[in-house]
Amino acid sequence: MDDKFNRTLMYMSTKSLNQANDDLSRGIVLHELCRVLGLEHENDRLEAAQYLTFESSESLSNKATEFRSRKIRQAPDSQRWPFDPTSVTIFEPNEPPKSHYRLTSQCNGSKTSDIAKGLKIGRLSFWDVVKINSLYCPDHVPAKAAHTPGPCEKSFRRRLAGVRLSKRPMERNRLRKVMGRA
Repeated sequence: MDDKFNRTLMYMSTKSLNQANDDLSRGIVLHELCRVLGLEHENDRLEAAQYLTFESSESLSNKATEFRSRKIRQAPDSQRWPFDPTSVTIFEPNEPPKSHYRLTSQCNGSKTSDIAKGLKIGRLSFWDVVKINSLYCPDHVPAKAAHTPGPCEKSFRRRLAGVRLSKRPMERNRLRKVMGRA
């Protein structure tokens, strides 16, 4: 946020747009766009330490120090939704995520290779979409989000406080049944 001119800037280097893999370039753009929209790095969440461990090496020692000293700052709306190891918003030092993150035993619904999968394949995860919708268009939060455990949750807590869920898919199904096209 540029306070002087009251605007938000998104800086993209040519390096980020010219990756060997086009999906990764798209993932980097999505990552930065999500940040501009208000999502924080998923690994900065309060409960991230339950699910992720940081594997530091000599080459990552400075990044490890930076990772540990980062302030935990999350918008309350995004805290309502579960931790998502596949999110495009996983903070990534200059090496692939699997080389410096490991999932803990608490996150048994995902594999370590799934960490930052959205960033690697250039797609928003289901939970990225839910978080963005809850911030900007709560009427379009999929109803199944309230009843679906997150990738690292064995069970889920009710997440409906203050969120209006989209009823359109349910209404469509009801109309199909009424019209005999179910």
